[in-house]
Amino acid sequence: MSKDDQYMIGAKNILRGVMVTKGVSFIRLSELLSADGVDEAPRSIAAKVNRGKFTFAYFLRCMSVLGMDGGFFLIPTAEEMLAMEGTGLTTRPEERLRKLETSKKSSGHKPAKSTKTIDTDVEDEADAA
Repeated sequence: MSKDDQYMIGAKNILRGVMVTKGVSFIRLSELLSADGVDEAPRSIAAKVNRGKFTFAYFLRCMSVLGMDGGFFLIPTAEEMLAMEGTGLTTRPEERLRKLETSKKSSGHKPAKSTKTIDTDVEDEADAA
């Protein structure tokens, strides 16, 4: 299996995973893509996804209609892309990461301990023994 094949399988699995998590069938994905300007039959989408043969642009479009734009992948929204047009900037990942971290803090997620803290805890336990 070539490296490209591995990446195609990975892309397929990510897309299918998001579909399963969101409870979206190929029929529903077809409807969502149609509303976004891509008219493609559910069977055609299923075949394309199951083979893992689709462009990165198609993958991003699917992620966008599935509500994953700007989330895990830090993909700029359409409005952000239009605002950046002509500026020479392609993305602002640090700003998106700050927003993501802020939203996690406000949602009650606890940050993971740093390696330094974990190492210190282990040393303290060893000294106590």
